Amino acid sequence: MVRKASLVLITLAFVGLVFTLSDCGSAVNPPSTPASAGLASIDNILQSAVTGHIAYNAPTAMQLDQTVDIQLLLSPSASPDDLKKQIVEAGQVTEAELQITPLMKAELISDDPQAFGIQAFQDNPEQVVVTDAPTQWRWSITAKKSGDQVLALTLYRQVQYNGQVYWRMLDTYKNIIHITVSAKQQLLQFDWKWLVGILLTAILIPALWRFVDQRNKKKARAGSKTK
Repeated sequence: MVRKASLVLITLAFVGLVFTLSDCGSAVNPPSTPASAGLASIDNILQSAVTGHIAYNAPTAMQLDQTVDIQLLLSPSASPDDLKKQIVEAGQVTEAELQITPLMKAELISDDPQAFGIQAFQDNPEQVVVTDAPTQWRWSITAKKSGDQVLALTLYRQVQYNGQVYWRMLDTYKNIIHITVSAKQQLLQFDWKWLVGILLTAILIPALWRFVDQRNKKKARAGSKTK
């Protein structure tokens, strides 16, 4: 009996040791959660995106109240040189390579909301990407504040997972556009003729009154002598 009891105790101790080691292994390598699995799937989708190119123009200097257009082209098939040739707006043209998805979003935002007036040509910043023609975004910007100003051009790509839509910023491409806005042109456009007219009027009217006053005084002195 004593021998059997000892065997039972040894067996129970062995089983307990096995369970303890199993729990420790689970603590070191915890099972993946649905949230972590979902993030991994989204990352896999992003990594499998297609490589494409963009090209866009941007001014380096503007005059106060001047308006210019910025044109952005994106294509999964056209070369950077081909995209550059299709930029018709003035300014320095920049090109870049990036990962794209069938639906892309582009935004142009002023660092100082008072520095620029920005009007988008497209009703929706989200555009469908096709292979036979470049996808285009356009903005009209008007300089409202002089000095060194900053615009941020950012592109986003879309990921669909489990019926949900996710937007993730392209960390490989967010460009800061520096523009120097000058007020010199505004001074040149000032209506100097209007100012000259005011100055002449301010000078001539007092001079005319003095002339008339002196003439009247002369007549008065001549009349007093004849008496």
